[in-house]
Amino acid sequence: MLLLMREMKEETGLSNFKIIMPFIFEYQIEKPEEIRDATQINFLLKLLGDEKIKLSSEHQNFAWISRGDIKNQQLSRPVKKAILKAFELMEKFDLDDKVK
Repeated sequence: MLLLMREMKEETGLSNFKIIMPFIFEYQIEKPEEIRDATQINFLLKLLGDEKIKLSSEHQNFAWISRGDIKNQQLSRPVKKAILKAFELMEKFDLDDKVK
């Protein structure tokens, strides 16, 4: 978990959060010359304070979105699936604050 905490700080500037749980999804990366299976590990986090997002130079943008906003986002199907899973988990754990 220390690696996750370090990565969150490096990538977003956030350090005040609680790790709720990991969740995993699998998908395929399709390229003209190959189809590759991939597994992605995500973490449901609860923010504990009012820190401001400070993205690293590796990222261009971020957004806090509602479940209804997903259809308006230009995201791949696997990313949308992961976000929907996060919303399901938020409901299951009764989390109503910002969760990433």
